[in-house]
Amino acid sequence: MAVELVCSDVDGTIVASEYPVTIVSERTIKAVQAIQARGLKFVLVSGRPLRTMIPAADALSLQGVMICLNGALVYDYKNKVPLLSISIERAAACQLVQQAQSIFGDKIAFAVESGSNFMCDEKYYSVRKDYINHAYMLYDNPMKMMDEAPTIEKIIVLHEELLSADLYPILLEHFTDDKWQKKIHMAHGHHRFIDIAAAGVSKGVAMKNLCSELNIPLENVVAFGDMLNDTEMLRFAGRGIAVANAHPLLIKIADETTDSCQDDGVAVVLEKLVGPAQA
Repeated sequence: MAVELVCSDVDGTIVASEYPVTIVSERTIKAVQAIQARGLKFVLVSGRPLRTMIPAADALSLQGVMICLNGALVYDYKNKVPLLSISIERAAACQLVQQAQSIFGDKIAFAVESGSNFMCDEKYYSVRKDYINHAYMLYDNPMKMMDEAPTIEKIIVLHEELLSADLYPILLEHFTDDKWQKKIHMAHGHHRFIDIAAAGVSKGVAMKNLCSELNIPLENVVAFGDMLNDTEMLRFAGRGIAVANAHPLLIKIADETTDSCQDDGVAVVLEKLVGPAQA
């Protein structure tokens, strides 16, 4: 396999610390820099927004692009310019809020990534305030939030009591018919909440499109991940690798498994790609 591109998820894959803290190990930093020194492209692919991906890119001295918000934003880190941004239609966002509230009542909460803005309702803030360490816009009414958001690249759905493993199948039951499949795409990438993007948006699709633009065959791609929102990315890549701490279903579909995030599983593979003398 002639590797030309390496794609890696961030949280739980190369960053073991709790979001939004971003600590990349020295071993991983050296391995990524060795990959780039060899002329291979390294791309960070995450559900994170741009503002919280920058620290990881800085630590790695990233030389290319980043795929943010599960594929809703593609950003040229080297030249500091956005290359692509995909937003959910406002009408669909409002319909989603109304339907989710009819299902879950006042237990459901919402946040929105809108360009460089983070917006959330009061219930979301009350549950996640310890993890919001950046500027935010607070709303008492999520419908008003959807109406006023300039763009809606990502909706974050959180249940006051249910973890995402329990919330996700309920959302799938209600939001995956033909009507909704044309409007949104759901991703399970965190233990506490579910991410929603526009239809057709996913890490895997963004990676596939990037490969097409760079003229890189998918069989020459190595991809790493840990959660279900990495599924398409690992399936599309010539070599899809799950870290040992990954979701059991992702481990099942991966081509292989490496060591855990805590044990620098991504670096273990990258070092073998470049050779011990260079890693």
